Formats: sequence, structure tokens, C-alpha cells
Amino acid sequence: MDLQQQLIETRARGYSAEQISGALGRDENFVHEWLQGRMIFKSFTNDKGRVFNVRVLFDGHRYGRNNVLTWGKSEHYEGVPGVEFWDATYPHEALGQFTGGRYFAETICFEEKWTPEDGFHNTGALQTSGLCLDGGNAESWSLDAGTMREVRLWILAMIAAREYLELIYSNEKEAEL
Repeated sequence: MDLQQQLIETRARGYSAEQISGALGRDENFVHEWLQGRMIFKSFTNDKGRVFNVRVLFDGHRYGRNNVLTWGKSEHYEGVPGVEFWDATYPHEALGQFTGGRYFAETICFEEKWTPEDGFHNTGALQTSGLCLDGGNAESWSLDAGTMREVRLWILAMIAAREYLELIYSNEKEAEL
């Protein structure tokens, strides 16, 4: 069974908010803050020992220099999760130094293919490569394939958890009415 199928089956098993927050290693308050657009990130260490903070962006999350932009405010990426990469070595901001790496989650997680009929599209296969964030200095700002596998699985878990938690809370609000 491939990883994407495992993710779909995990999402369909009906975990509670408590179970998901426990799996994320966070308390119940984290779940509520998360749904209100707080920062979601995790630290990953590449094969050379450099630590990167990887941040997932959902609609309503603030981002950009001084957090003046709002993710999902454009028709081009409304409802589409994003991912940012920060070098934790330099404490320029809360997450470190922004590497300039901001992508759609789908671009980071899945292989893309171009065909004349469909243009670029997601193949559904999980990417297996590493990620170089600085072509001029691949030794420092790169994540090896093994680390990127962990990053991709975490991103997919965050997306699945977010979707599930939104469903739980929307159902709870409907039940209150």
C-alpha cells in the first residue's frame, strides 16, 4: 500500500481531536489555536546537521515579511496549503532566516508531469528527491532525500489532520444550532 493510500485510510478511520492532538505531540489548546490560524511548524535536521523549520500555511495564516500577507487571499491559491522553509541557524525572525522557499504543498509532496492535454499536473506519486533551496550553495541550504521524506509525510499528516479537525468542529457547530 502506498503512502498516499495510507494517509487516506488513516483520515477515514475517524480519529478524535484528542487522538490527533496526541499524535501531533500537542495539547488540546494547540488544536483550537491551529484552527484559528496560528503558526504550524516543525524542525527537521538535514544530513549535514543543519536545522530547518518547515511551516505549513493554510487559508487565513499570516506570512511574508512582518506577516503582512494572508495566505489564501488570492483566487490562485485559496484552499491550497502552502509550505515555507526557514533556516533555524540564524534567529532573524521567530522561525529563523527565511530561505525564500515557499511552495504549494502539492508541489513539494507529489511528482508533477507535463502533458499537452493537461499541462503540469500532480501524478499522485510521492516525490522521492531532496530539495536544494539555494542553487549557489547546495551544501548549506539543502534537505537530503531522507529528510524530505520525513518533511513530506509530516506535511501530509498536517493537511489530513487540518481537514479532519475542520470537519469535527463544523459538525459540532451545526449540532449546537
